Amino acid sequence: PPPPPPPPPPSSFSKSMADDLPPEDVMVWTDRDGITYKISFQHAKLLYIVSHYARASIKDNQPETWMRQLQLDVLIFEGILARKLDFDYAPESTIQPIIEEEAVRCVRQYMNISQEGRSAIYDLTEQGFLNTLRLPSTNLLSTIALQASHKGMRLLDALPPLLRYDVDEFLFSKPGHMRAFLKDMHPVRDLKHVIIDEQGFLIVTENGFEERSEVLFIEDISYVTSPFLPWSLRRSEAQMRDNSTRAWESGNGKSQVQGDLHESLILSQVHAILMEWVPMSANEFEVFLEKFDVRQGNHKRRVTNMFQQVGSGILSKTGKDVPLINILEYKENDCLNFEAEIGFKNDEGICQVEEVAAHINANGIVAFGARVEAIQNRLADDISMDLLSRLLTDLQVDVSEMMENLLTTAQNHMLKSAFWGNSSSRSRFVLLFTSKIDPLLKADGYLDHGEYENEMSQVIGQLVRARDFGNKNNFIVVAQRGMLVVGDRLRRYDRLIFMLCELIAMNQFAVVLYKWTSNIQSDLQRLRMLTNVRDPNPNHFDEARQLRNETSEDIACLEEIMINLSGNLKKVHVPPSPFEDFGQKLYDFLELKKTHDNLTRQIEDLTSFVCCYKAEVRSISVNLRTAQNKRERGTVLKLEQETGRMIQYSISEREQTSVFEIMLGIIAFKFLLVFLDSFITARSRYFGIAALIDSSSNSSTGSPTIAGFSVVSTSSIGSPLSSNSYFPLQWAIQLDKIPFFTIVLHLVFCALFLVLLARAYRHRRHDPVRDVKIQTDLHVNLENLDAFVLRHKKKRIEVENDFNRHFKKYQFVPTARVWGPSKPKIIVMVDTSTTRLIWASITRNEKLSLWRWLLQFVIYRKFSGLSMNGLEEDTLNDILLDEFSKVESLADKSVVWFCSLKLVAGRHTGRPGRSC
Repeated sequence: PPPPPPPPPPSSFSKSMADDLPPEDVMVWTDRDGITYKISFQHAKLLYIVSHYARASIKDNQPETWMRQLQLDVLIFEGILARKLDFDYAPESTIQPIIEEEAVRCVRQYMNISQEGRSAIYDLTEQGFLNTLRLPSTNLLSTIALQASHKGMRLLDALPPLLRYDVDEFLFSKPGHMRAFLKDMHPVRDLKHVIIDEQGFLIVTENGFEERSEVLFIEDISYVTSPFLPWSLRRSEAQMRDNSTRAWESGNGKSQVQGDLHESLILSQVHAILMEWVPMSANEFEVFLEKFDVRQGNHKRRVTNMFQQVGSGILSKTGKDVPLINILEYKENDCLNFEAEIGFKNDEGICQVEEVAAHINANGIVAFGARVEAIQNRLADDISMDLLSRLLTDLQVDVSEMMENLLTTAQNHMLKSAFWGNSSSRSRFVLLFTSKIDPLLKADGYLDHGEYENEMSQVIGQLVRARDFGNKNNFIVVAQRGMLVVGDRLRRYDRLIFMLCELIAMNQFAVVLYKWTSNIQSDLQRLRMLTNVRDPNPNHFDEARQLRNETSEDIACLEEIMINLSGNLKKVHVPPSPFEDFGQKLYDFLELKKTHDNLTRQIEDLTSFVCCYKAEVRSISVNLRTAQNKRERGTVLKLEQETGRMIQYSISEREQTSVFEIMLGIIAFKFLLVFLDSFITARSRYFGIAALIDSSSNSSTGSPTIAGFSVVSTSSIGSPLSSNSYFPLQWAIQLDKIPFFTIVLHLVFCALFLVLLARAYRHRRHDPVRDVKIQTDLHVNLENLDAFVLRHKKKRIEVENDFNRHFKKYQFVPTARVWGPSKPKIIVMVDTSTTRLIWASITRNEKLSLWRWLLQFVIYRKFSGLSMNGLEEDTLNDILLDEFSKVESLADKSVVWFCSLKLVAGRHTGRPGRSC
């Protein structure tokens, strides 16, 4: 016979989510393998939300999609506000990654998180309806991604349409629609998506819908607290303020809680202590005592940095209220205790009587204690866990702001560096003392993965362990972010409990430092890449040096914190175990010695990390300097090569331009010679014809007849040197008889022209751009100067600031005809604070054509009476042309312009009929 089938698994998630619910809120589903499951509607809705964004692939070629849990937390909060999900939520300090262009930056902020929603995710994952994927990052922060599994998709096929409608009603939206009309919605374009930016979370759709989520809004409530410190931390019997008679005031205040609270646990006579460790040295503790001026006996004062200096000895308030501090007691080199009345402004209608007591120890432990008198209309014997979580969050924010004013600048810098710039949102270890709890169960009964554990997790974090001591009226629950102590008998050992909280607070800071070392490690890795990679970017080494300097500063700050932490840990001595059985059980449960030893090893590991990082930075600095020297030598070599090429190109271009201009001159001179030759030939023909006419007239009177041209040229015309001869004609006729005379004559005249042109061209300026900068100190009228500049072309006015001085730079091109075709570019710098003209620059292109330059050169030589004969060629350098250009092209015009500038832009001096 076949073997019997295995027993079916439990048919419910947990007692709080399925078994304890009425049948109308539970759906029963049977899988294809015959296993039956009981699933609450809230679990099914949550699974349906995930299925819209992430599903497991059905085929091999189908890509899988995943959804981050952080985005799901935002959607759960939106579903709670829309009253479609029946979960609770409470504020919690979270780390949110913000994706930038090159890296991922983490920001610590308070965010409304539903612990019941996260518990439901855990239940769905445990039963196989959701697949999870943990994504690690470089800063030791892991992100959980979710997707609906094949089993979960089969469950959703049997989901009732009413549940689908409830989810789709808040999950889809269109621009301009106050509520979703599902029949008009598109399954992709109208689906909401969560985007993280600098301001928080943004809910958008592909169709253009955009809305800012309120998940980061911390709801204020009305409450009344009194200062509290356990006697183990006190150093005197000074009485603290008691606000129990003012408990009725919170009942008149308003509340900003938007969702419906499901209260499962009620506490009575709650005493809360917020504990943390801050870097504290002996000198900084002395600064604390001097800041409070405790040695002078004045115990009531207001200490704050929230003032700004307006004038000499005048302080102006920056808009925030200042806490009133009353010193209780202090002990040299030990501790300082005081009570503070926090009077920060709240929203309209919120009534908060917020008074706390503070204990600042020389070993860096800072504890703020408060006794809860009332929250809203609930008195001290009826305190809800949901409301208590919001009260503690408000206390966390307020005491962070108060401590920022009490700590020194160095301490605030260390805290901001360790907490990624968000030290005001850091979480503290919460210690809660309560006389009783309702419902009263055994300690293990609250670790049920249900409503009790979820409600405790909202206040003290994820539960770790719990134990009863004696009867069930005394037990302790230890969690990641806090501890709950129930029972009056345990208060006799509050010193042991407080020491454990001190060690846990130091351990929390050590964990933060370890995450910081991971960021330093990633920076060092990036620095090594920048050092080894050959990047043509000229700012490559500047970025590497900046990153090295920032990393060195972080390592130095981390080293200083580690010195304080290790030194303060040595001051903590674990006491011996009590003699009675009750105290020994508590001592064994707290594990003080083990916690102290583990913290010591963590600090030793962090110290070794710091030493390694320092050595690595030194090595990288040497490699960076070597690489930079190689780059600089290579850059200089390339620059020299490119400069040589540019000089060669410039010389070649200059020679080509000179040859071109000389060729133009030769062609023009050649044309002149041809013109003269043609002119002489024409005159010879003219006089030859005239001679023939004269000879014909002479033959009629009996003179001899001219037989030919040769006879005329020899007999009638005469010799070229005779007095009665036609001079051009005889010379032309006689010279034409010489072979190649015309060609030789042209070559001689061309050579003579080239020699003269070369000697004159040697003195021509090759840089035609002239830049003249004039320093001056003139008073100006800014209004007139603006009007003067706006009348010109290509005007531009820029404003520059340098420390306490303000400058105005005017740039324009004058339109006056006196400048000719080459108009200059004029820049004027004015100091607007003193209304004075600082300097002015004139840039003008003075390039002239060859013939125009030759004409000015000859005129200048004649005007100056200088001659090139008998002088060296180097003596007639560019100074001659500079003087000529100053006289003819620039100096007179500059004087005219500056005189007009003085007249137009000058300010009146107050004397009648005079301006400058």
